[in-house]
Amino acid sequence: MSSGKKKIVIAAGIRTPFARAWNELAGLSAIDLGKPVVTGLCDSIDPGNIDGLIWGNVIQSIDQTNMARILSMKSGLDHKIPAYTVSINCASGMLAVTSAADSITLGRAQVLVAGGSESMSNAYVRYPSTFLPLARRIQRSGNVFSKLASIMRLRWRDVRPVTPSFRDPICGLSMGETTELLAKEYSISRSEQDRFAQGSQEKAISAQRKGRFKGEITPMAIGKGNKLEKDMVPRSNSTMEKLASLKPIFDKKKGTVTAGNSSPVTDGAAGMLVMESERAHDLGLKDLVTIKDYHYCGLDPKRMGLGPAHAVGALLERNKLSPGDFDIFEINEAFAAQVLASLKALDESRFCRKELGLARKVGEIPVEKMNFNGGAIALGHPLGATGSRLIITAARELWRRKKERALIAMCVSGGLGAGMILERVD
Repeated sequence: MSSGKKKIVIAAGIRTPFARAWNELAGLSAIDLGKPVVTGLCDSIDPGNIDGLIWGNVIQSIDQTNMARILSMKSGLDHKIPAYTVSINCASGMLAVTSAADSITLGRAQVLVAGGSESMSNAYVRYPSTFLPLARRIQRSGNVFSKLASIMRLRWRDVRPVTPSFRDPICGLSMGETTELLAKEYSISRSEQDRFAQGSQEKAISAQRKGRFKGEITPMAIGKGNKLEKDMVPRSNSTMEKLASLKPIFDKKKGTVTAGNSSPVTDGAAGMLVMESERAHDLGLKDLVTIKDYHYCGLDPKRMGLGPAHAVGALLERNKLSPGDFDIFEINEAFAAQVLASLKALDESRFCRKELGLARKVGEIPVEKMNFNGGAIALGHPLGATGSRLIITAARELWRRKKERALIAMCVSGGLGAGMILERVD
């Protein structure tokens, strides 16, 4: 990205607190969650400078299609500027940002709001396929007696709500089930996964206590006169003993993936201002990071958890970089086993040669430089927002630590991977 004539930068970024689904943020839609982020970003510059809004969302409501347009209007942006919604499952928030970067590179815009939000508490509920024909028959019945007769034909199996299963329609497995396959393939033990999860919890709690999320999180109004000001997902009482006591979810007899070493179902939103660096300087914005490059890739849906390995391998090869060239790594923790498998794969010559087509292995990613403030296991994983959250966290850490380069990566359901390189602008 930065090798061309235009250097695209992240000029400001904020997010809501994250909360477990069906808890503190349950009464808010994805649009409600996104609004304080967009309005907060508008405080950084004159909203008249904004040329459009691109927003990621995965579980869209049928009565709020193109939720980005609704979000834009409800946030007070000019009705003349365009807004559109993007989706690539878990990386939707990242896709919004890279779409914005591409648009600016092509000269289609100068300043864009990009981000994503997800209200997993309000995921759509559908009815069995038998329900609609029966409902139409009731509607068309001529009189009250025929309507009652049609209603009497209904059975529980016809009206029982069906919630999203997040089961991949191609391979037929849930993300957790694909993670179980990777845990077995890479011999990742239950204790390894639990130790990784416990580390994530401890880092997140430490970051909260040290105030590292101050400035990153914008308060969220909930109810009359109440505000949510911090993430509600991290568990300060988490211990290895408690994690060890949890039962496997996806393979109840021989599995190792539990609720404790997986990211929880979460509500939240995150967004940022994307623009050309010269424009950012003209607007007086500081603490900039540039998007050096990004990459999306496909892989076997049954091994979707290796998405970070595939994306990172291609991204580093294209930019002639190695893990040693990075100061900060933000790798999304969909599942502990999935992250650990990706790290092992990148440090394995056979995988890099066979799967990535590389002459040598990518190398070891140092865990001590990864997810300094905890990851999705502790902070949560609101699908449409996580890609943006990773970018914001990495950008802030580059400036807080005065480091030069960060690498972001994530797996994506459906058999995809995503990665991005950020560099601090002095």
